[in-house]
Amino acid sequence: MKPTPSKASAFVRGLFREPFDENPRVIDTPGANLTLEYGNKEWLDADRVAIVSSWAPSPVMSRSLSAYLEALTTNGYVPFVISTSPCADSLQWPHGLPEKSVVVRRDNIGYDFGSYSAALNAAPLLRNIDHLLLTNDSMVGPFGKPESVLTDVFKAAENSSADIFGLTESFQIIHHPQSFFLMFRQGVLNERPMREFFDGVRPQAEKVAVIQAYELGLSRHCAHQGYSWETYANAYSVRAGDNNPTLNGWQGILDAGIPMIKRNLLIDKEWSDVAREMVAEIQGRFGEDVRDWLPEGYRLSFETEPEKTKYLQKVKV
Repeated sequence: MKPTPSKASAFVRGLFREPFDENPRVIDTPGANLTLEYGNKEWLDADRVAIVSSWAPSPVMSRSLSAYLEALTTNGYVPFVISTSPCADSLQWPHGLPEKSVVVRRDNIGYDFGSYSAALNAAPLLRNIDHLLLTNDSMVGPFGKPESVLTDVFKAAENSSADIFGLTESFQIIHHPQSFFLMFRQGVLNERPMREFFDGVRPQAEKVAVIQAYELGLSRHCAHQGYSWETYANAYSVRAGDNNPTLNGWQGILDAGIPMIKRNLLIDKEWSDVAREMVAEIQGRFGEDVRDWLPEGYRLSFETEPEKTKYLQKVKV
């Protein structure tokens, strides 16, 4: 006879049970349905493709996203944009869209990893290409000359012998590559452990659960399955220590040759003092006003209209 579990053992199972498997998989929800808005799916038959997860409150796409897609194209990648914008209108690209881009829309289910899962499910041949980048539009930038921006990063990715190449790493909670830029090389996403991981992505109620299940979960999965990874910028070299480099090492990231900054630092009230520093830093380094790079509907956390005018005068001096 099978023993009846005690209350204590049930409690222990509750502690160690994965809390991320209660919802259906994204690929079994309406979030898996991709609607083509621009481009030709045949363009994805390439050795280098970047799946770009994007969300914006309005149909007007930001200068940051356009510049990022241009940098991807310049470095030989076909941009495959997965937009979960809630607006019914077609997306607008006032700052340009590379001609050979593919843009699709889907329901906003599962955050970024939901978009990656849906894209890989809809276009499974992408799993087997030499260089597949999973990335998102959570950064502002890249700043710099369009013909050379991020060139050194992509050269390093090309020369890497690791299965996965990231931009930055973090020691916060556990050592892991940060998920806003993850390059998968030599078809590793077509191997069973990786197929199971990305097919198994499920919607989560909060962003923190997504990070725990999929950003940190991917690192644990790679360690368990024997996949290697490396990053372009070391957490300690960008002076982030055990903290999140995109939040606590943003100046070091710029120094390392990554001309992008985390958007949350500019718009969240808790980082308003940092946002002031960042505005001046980007103006000084690149001669750019970060306000021009934010998506429509976003504003700097510290700003009111009179303060905006005053601060702009201060920066120009």
